[in-house]
Amino acid sequence: MKILCVIFISLFMLGCQTKPINLNLQHTQNIPSDFNRETQCDIKLLTIRDVRSNKETLGQAGNAPVLANNVSDWVYQGVHSGLERYGYNVSGKKGSMSLQVNIKLAYLRPLPLRLFATVSLEVFLHQNQKRLYHHTFRAIGDSNNWANGDGEVMDVLNTALNNAVADIAADIEPSCFRIRAKW
Repeated sequence: MKILCVIFISLFMLGCQTKPINLNLQHTQNIPSDFNRETQCDIKLLTIRDVRSNKETLGQAGNAPVLANNVSDWVYQGVHSGLERYGYNVSGKKGSMSLQVNIKLAYLRPLPLRLFATVSLEVFLHQNQKRLYHHTFRAIGDSNNWANGDGEVMDVLNTALNNAVADIAADIEPSCFRIRAKW
């Protein structure tokens, strides 16, 4: 009975919070530290473009809107550090291939006691002005929502971004292999 009471009070408190959550997005990785793979592929990461229709909010946590103004920087940090962690040599200045990323969706939605985030990234891979690859990646993250805190919101958003980067890293590897084979 006490547990049921605590759940109802928590749900009531979640419904009452309407003050916007202003996030300063900071990327953190959840890739195991012992993960090590070397692809010998040099990638020039171009500027990240935010092509979302709603650039003002990242969704909701409870009844509170989640706001952030540095989404492109957050995705750049996530893609750059994530690809490096997966063994790619990533630079903003040079590379045998260039990678353009468009943010199509970055959204957070609550369910009772859970947070779900979705990140959708459109990726273009080019070599010498020739398109090698174009694909849209959509990944999710979910987490328990105990207090609608900034940390919980950041964790679930970072999980979704990291899952998308893992898919990108695996998917572009054959293009790197083809380029290495031509050398």
